[in-house]
Amino acid sequence: MSQSISPDTRHLVASMETLGLVLTFLTRSKPFSEFPAATLVAAVQHQLSERNHLCLISDGRLAGYLGWVPVTHRIAQAWMANEGPLDIAPRQHAEALALTILSSLSTKGTSALIAAARNLAPGRRIYFRRENQDGVVRKANVLNVRRGAR
Repeated sequence: MSQSISPDTRHLVASMETLGLVLTFLTRSKPFSEFPAATLVAAVQHQLSERNHLCLISDGRLAGYLGWVPVTHRIAQAWMANEGPLDIAPRQHAEALALTILSSLSTKGTSALIAAARNLAPGRRIYFRRENQDGVVRKANVLNVRRGAR
C-alpha cells in the first residue's frame, strides 16, 4: 500500500481509497475545509498519482500530509506575487518545487514531513505560501541545502 521514506513518512499508493483518506483528513480543518471541492480533489489526485506527496503515519493513522508540484522559477515567482496561476511544469523542465498542501496534527509532525521532503529534493528551490487556520498568509522560498553541505 505504501513505500516508506522514513520511519514516520511515506508515499501512499494512488487509489480512490487513498484519495478519500487524504481528503477526509485535510477537510477536517481550515483552510482546506473551505476550499472548493473540485480544486482540492484535483490537486490531491494529481499529487498522489505523480508521487508528489508524503504522508505522516502515526499509530496506524494518517497524521499529516504534504504535497507539491514541479514548477519553473518564473511560474513560481508569479504565483508568489499573486500575478499568475501555479501551472505545473513537466518534470524535465522543472527547476523548483511549489509546496501547495501541508497539514499535520502536530508541530512535530510538520517538522517530520518537511525534513523528509527536503531529503527528496536536494539542491532545489522550494516555494510556498502558507495560510494558517486564522487566515494569516506567509510567503517564502528557500534553497534546499542539506545540513553540513558546503
